[in-house]
Amino acid sequence: MASNPFPRQQAQQGDVLFQRVEAIPERRGARPRPRPDRILAKGETTGHAHRLTEASDGLLVEVDGVLYMQVGPGGAEVVHDEHKPIAFAGPSVWAIDIVREYDHFAATRPDADLGENAFIRRIAD
Repeated sequence: MASNPFPRQQAQQGDVLFQRVEAIPERRGARPRPRPDRILAKGETTGHAHRLTEASDGLLVEVDGVLYMQVGPGGAEVVHDEHKPIAFAGPSVWAIDIVREYDHFAATRPDADLGENAFIRRIAD
């Protein structure tokens, strides 16, 4: 079977976003901190966690506040109670981020404290 000439560059599981990167950055003075708990993110309300399975050939490392997943040749799988598992082929490196919800209509809604011209006042402040 021929290899895929266009490997996946992004993946998403719920609110966790995976972006493929070349390597974990080496920054002067930065100290990579491994995360042995294998948890990528934990839900605020449910407590469910996005995590690497025990069988995964993967390592979670945090550098300067950014979480990275380094996947070895054996591949890795990320699971969550409410989402389908995601398999990652290795070797590869992924930057992990949380998708933020943004309500682009919120800025145009009247604000109870500022009255009907809330949007104009926000810009002027």
